[in-house]
Formats: sequence, C-alpha cells, structure tokens
Amino acid sequence: MNNTKKIKDTADILMRNIKTTSVSGNGISGLSSGIESLDKITHGFQEGDFITIAGRPSMGKTAFALSMLKSIAIDRRETVLYISPSMTGEKLVKRLLSCVCKIPLDQIMSGQLSVEQWDNLERGINVIRESPIFFDDMPGINIARIDELIRMFAQNNNVKAVFVDYLQLIQPRYNPNRTRNDEVADTVYSLKALALELHIPFIVLSQTSRSTKEDSPFDYPKLSDLRDSGTIEEASDLVVFIHRPEYYHKYTDENGNDLHGISELYIEKNLMGYTGKIQLKSHMGTAIFEPTALPQKHFELHGEPPFGFFEY
Repeated sequence: MNNTKKIKDTADILMRNIKTTSVSGNGISGLSSGIESLDKITHGFQEGDFITIAGRPSMGKTAFALSMLKSIAIDRRETVLYISPSMTGEKLVKRLLSCVCKIPLDQIMSGQLSVEQWDNLERGINVIRESPIFFDDMPGINIARIDELIRMFAQNNNVKAVFVDYLQLIQPRYNPNRTRNDEVADTVYSLKALALELHIPFIVLSQTSRSTKEDSPFDYPKLSDLRDSGTIEEASDLVVFIHRPEYYHKYTDENGNDLHGISELYIEKNLMGYTGKIQLKSHMGTAIFEPTALPQKHFELHGEPPFGFFEY
C-alpha cells in the first residue's frame, strides 16, 4: 500500500480541522477524555495517538480507564473496543455499572441495595446493554490476535478508541532468543503502528516498577519508572501517571490541603503540548473522577511546548 502523499493535501485537511475546532469553542480537536482539565492540556486524544496510562499497583488505572470509557461510549455514544486480559467481562460490567449508577462496587457485589438503588441498577444495566462497547477478555491474548481483533472491529464498527488493560499481560510473539524488554518493545511497536494505520487513539494501561528503598513512594512517578521497556516512553505520544498520595498515608500537601480522596495525574510526556499535574477528586468505589475542591487551580503547566514558541 502506497502511503506517500503531497504535504499540500494534509495541510489543507489540517486547516479545515483547525477551523472546525475554533468554531466549536471548546478547544478540543480530538476525542474528549471526559476529564475537562486533562482535555485542556491534550486538546483531546488525537487520531493515531498511543496514550499510556501508567501507575503502580492499586493506584486506580483501571478505574480511571473505566471513567473515560463511560464518558466516551455511554455519555457520547462513540464506539469503543476494550481489551482486558486482566479481568473478565462480568467484572468489567460490574465496575462499569458502579460508575454509571454511582453505587459503590462493594454494594453491588453484596446485593444489599435499597429499593431506589435497585431501580437505578435496572436503568444502568439497560444503558450499558445499549452502549456501543465491545470487549475481549481472553486471558493470555497475544499480540497477533489483538492485531486481528482490532482490524476486524475497526473496519466493521467505526471504532473511535481502543483500550488495552493492560500492556504487560499481552503475550508476545514467540522468540526464545529475546529478552523481556525486547518482547514488550515488539508489542508496543505493533500497537503503535496499528494506531497510526487505523487513525484511532489507543489508550494503553501499563504497570510501573514498584518503589525501591531509594525511591520514596511519596515521590511522584516519572518516565524512568515505566516497567520492562524504554520503548513505552519512546512510542507514546502521551504518558499520564496516576498517583494517590492517600494510599501511602500522605494526607496533606505542602500547603496543608487535604489529600483524602485525591488522585494526581502527572502528564510526563505530551508530544504536542505541555506537561503538568492535575488533581482530581476520586471515588475509587465507583470509578468516578471529578474536579477537586482544593483552593488552588486544579492543573499546573510546566515548561514550554515541545517545539518552543514561534516568533515573527
């Protein structure tokens, strides 16, 4: 397939898209995450983007992914493919139902619900049933099967986003001579190439290395923490770390603000814009993330854009 084009054609399309974004007035040129403060930095997930959502265990990666899934596929009715070798479809639906109904997962699991909650649950399950979400929960799924699956659904269902939960559970192509880093690199490059080919943003969850004695868990995560391969950093257009200070018994920040129920998003790589930190109020029992009530602004921008500022 010949992929060579005149730059004029791409420039013309780009200009039309910029004008459309300008008319919309919301500053979002891609697919909204549903998190306003994140969209202000990213301007939405762009076609072909490889987005890494990373964090240590128990930081809420899947909860955050499900929050975005709800916004994209249920609130806005955009078709999404969710690949989840980390949990069964039943668990996925339970957690999504908790998010949709705003009922803690523990209550849904126990079945101890009020009459009002049962009514809410019935409405929620109908909303999920009618949503354009496809999922695959095959344990030990390999990259060749994922490639086949995504191509099939992208062609037949106008998929707008692909979620992978999570990267380290994808089985690589068999090669006894490769290291673990090589295997992860092959998987990452395969997913990145597929995202570019299909013009679909891929949101890929990834584990980070556990903290060592030299690294305090209070320290915010950084790119070097990405687990198994530096290729994840290289291939990603956007890297977002999720961190919960409360999990490590840190309950106030340097200004004395309460950090109970606060999740911090660290945008450590953004190929097309700023990096920075966002603080959100997180309800881990329902996978709901909301703007924080902290008195300071809820996101901070660091540094210059990757290409600097143009002067004329």
